[in-house]
Amino acid sequence: MNQYILLLHYTEEADAAFDALSPEDRRAAIAKYKAFAEELRQKGQLIAADGLQDSGKTIRKTQGSITITDGPYILAKEMVGGFYLFTANSLEEATAIAQRCPALETGGTVELRPI
Repeated sequence: MNQYILLLHYTEEADAAFDALSPEDRRAAIAKYKAFAEELRQKGQLIAADGLQDSGKTIRKTQGSITITDGPYILAKEMVGGFYLFTANSLEEATAIAQRCPALETGGTVELRPI
């Protein structure tokens, strides 16, 4: 089995649309993410999965000088909001799994990368 990471990218618009959902619809959307992870877990494919907080630090080194800013990339149009680390037999199988990711239903984009 090969390992893959599925990175969930969100735009400000996608975040705003999620925030505009009713509490009931928001819980239902979150339940889909949990069910997706549980499906992979039941098949023995899930290694790790989690959401990422909006806070953090960005560290860059330019011409020998280190710059630290608050938060993820401030000027980014998309931010990584979560990930699934899993196994699959092939890139084709991993792609089929990625196509079922609930992030696609809420305006997000998923990036699939072999490890």
